[in-house]
Formats: sequence, C-alpha cells, structure tokens
Amino acid sequence: MINCDSLSKLDLLWSDIFKGAFVMFSRLLISGLLLLTLGACQTTATGKKTVSLDSRDGQAIAINARRLEVVDNWLMPLEPPYVEHELAITPAEMVIEWAKQTLVPKGGSGELILNISEASIKQEDLPPEEGFLNALKDNQDTRLRVTIEAQLLWIQPVGNFQGTAKLASKVTQTLPESAIPADYLMAKEALVQHAITLIDEQARTEIGKIDGMILP
Repeated sequence: MINCDSLSKLDLLWSDIFKGAFVMFSRLLISGLLLLTLGACQTTATGKKTVSLDSRDGQAIAINARRLEVVDNWLMPLEPPYVEHELAITPAEMVIEWAKQTLVPKGGSGELILNISEASIKQEDLPPEEGFLNALKDNQDTRLRVTIEAQLLWIQPVGNFQGTAKLASKVTQTLPESAIPADYLMAKEALVQHAITLIDEQARTEIGKIDGMILP
C-alpha cells in the first residue's frame, strides 16, 4: 500500500531540489556579467585603480599635525588560505584611502603615523555536513575572515604632546556550496568595507580620548 504522506514529502523534497538547481543555474548565467561589471568599477579610463569607500555619517577629523604618514607593513603571503591579493584593490589599500579621507592634518607642526600590521582575507573550507538530507541541501561551504590591525602614533612637539591608539577589527561570513565567483568577490569587498567601518568607529573613539589631537 502506498503511503500518501510519504509521497507528499518526497514531492516536496524533489521540488526543493529543482528550485535550488534553477536558482544556481540562473546565477551562473549572470556571474560573468557581474564579474565584468565589478572589475570595470575598480579601474579608471587610464587603467589606474580607484578606491570607493562607503559613505559614513562621520566627517573628516582635523588632526593637530602637519603631515600624515601611512606605513603598510603587511606582506601578503600570496598563498592559501590568504586571498587578499586576488582583489583588484587590497584591504591595505582600502585602509590607506580611509586614512587619507578621514585623518586630515590641519596643524602647523607634528605628525600622525598609521602603521598597518595586518590587512588580510582568509578563505577556509568548512567541514561537510553529514547525513543524506544534508547532502541534498545547499550547505555552508566556505568561511571568509577579514582581519585589520593597525596602530596610530601622534607626535606633536609644540607642547610636547604624544598619543597612541591600537585599532583592530575581525569580521567573518560563510558562503554556501552554490556560491559562484561573483558571490565570493562581493562578499570579500563587503567584509573589507565592514571591517574598515569598525576601524573608523574605533579611531574616532580613541582619538577623542587624546588631549590636543583634534583641532576645532
């Protein structure tokens, strides 16, 4: 005797499988266009790389210093699990651009140094889910982790002022088995933007604690 409930559950299961396959096929069709579009947005007509940061509510900070120096001490490993070198604009370059836009020297003397110790993206495989039903699902397959670590050093000889601030952010995201290259690219860029937003918030908080560092 045929169990109607079992047939109904089986029909639903196959329906979910076909729906998932259709979605994956549709996304594969547009992946090439997405990659071309994203790549085009990262270069100018002269072929130079440009950096676009998400707009923030906070304005540029007027720093009591004559100059800003950014030192990038992060040497990209250029091998798995590190993948930041695969982006047209690396996380370190994004941090440098953030510093230029946000930490604006307005003083007549002194300097502000931003030392970047890490600006990485790790891409790691997740352990597979066990069981027959899990094999039919679109399980989480990969973890992306963006890490940014830096230190601010402010030196103002007039008045003998000095201050330091440590900045650090780590953000992660997982991607399913059905993710296509365009999904990975967009996820990496979004994670870097998020990490820099956290760095921005920390910098404003820490700089506000240092007497004389911000000009009115």
